Amino acid sequence: MSGQTPNVFDVKRAPLKQVTLVEASAGTGKTFSIKHLVLRLIVEENIPVDKILVMTFTVAATAELKHRIEEHLRAVRMLLLLDEKARAGGDKLLLDQIALWKGNPQIGEESLILKRVERSLALLDRANILTIHQSVPVNGIASLSLSIDVFPATGNVEDMRNSIESVQGIHYAKILARE
Repeated sequence: MSGQTPNVFDVKRAPLKQVTLVEASAGTGKTFSIKHLVLRLIVEENIPVDKILVMTFTVAATAELKHRIEEHLRAVRMLLLLDEKARAGGDKLLLDQIALWKGNPQIGEESLILKRVERSLALLDRANILTIHQSVPVNGIASLSLSIDVFPATGNVEDMRNSIESVQGIHYAKILARE
């Protein structure tokens, strides 16, 4: 990268329709950026929170991220419910973002922003904030990944799969990998 400087990541203006790699060490603001990008997808692209997939590495991180996304949505909702004068002293990032949205002819109206945020708050319990170890629900059909240790003396693994598939409520079972 001789002579090149890395692009500065601006969470308020970063393109939403392209892949962006955010590589950073602990405590540098990845969760902060993700929660704000989720908010922007909800408002700017009109994508409800239950249609956005957010992946992280640990179960604890998913709980923290979901909590932080909810807090962020609630904070912008509260600002939108206040008049301009009462907003003074509010979260600068959110105030700047609201101003950018109001200047966007495709969004413009605060009532539209509020409607999108409130819809996603109502859907938050269905948000797809998962670890890399979880399966992603597809088309409303629940899925589950299991990791099973099998003793070397175990019989035919295919017989085990067939037994699992025969259980009431199991639609399909598949062996994805064997070590």
